[in-house]
Amino acid sequence: MYNSADRISELPLEILASIVCLLPLKEAVATSVLSRHWRHVWASTLTLDFDPEKTLFGFTYLSRTLQDKKSRRYVNWINRVIEQHNGPNIESFRACFDLDCRFTSSIDKWIEFALKKRVQVFVLDFVKIYGFNKDAYAFPRKLLGLEKEFASNHYVGFKYLKVVYFDNVDVTGEIIEYFLSHYPVLERLSVSFAKS
Repeated sequence: MYNSADRISELPLEILASIVCLLPLKEAVATSVLSRHWRHVWASTLTLDFDPEKTLFGFTYLSRTLQDKKSRRYVNWINRVIEQHNGPNIESFRACFDLDCRFTSSIDKWIEFALKKRVQVFVLDFVKIYGFNKDAYAFPRKLLGLEKEFASNHYVGFKYLKVVYFDNVDVTGEIIEYFLSHYPVLERLSVSFAKS
């Protein structure tokens, strides 16, 4: 005889969150429609991988207007997710899309969010299909306390970083030196296509 009882929803929140962590982010968020009990389970996931899936396929062949629209939609998606995330920490944060300095304020907030959540693996991959990104997003020196007015406000969250990957992010030699000399648990630092 078939029993339709929902035993999975009766599991503790920590176990449900562990299950949801195994899903791609969009599917994890989709679990919120299963029942009232599942509504906010995804919001404590430890992995925030904003995989654009097939969105970047053929991106360079779109008109500039459509490219801007897709980029803004991607940025808004990340902004909504980080506003709703309620877990105490995250293990991994990955943003991968064709983004540039026009989105600086949002990207700065993503970095601050990830650091406050003690991220261990941090990836900003602002892929450019053709050539060099002359308007690349510049990693903010202020987050490291390298600007006098922000010297006391640098984020201690950097000390948890184990892996950092920057692609098409403008990172200076000074910032790389700072990462290497101040964060002893850092195991891997990869920088590609930084104009500085």
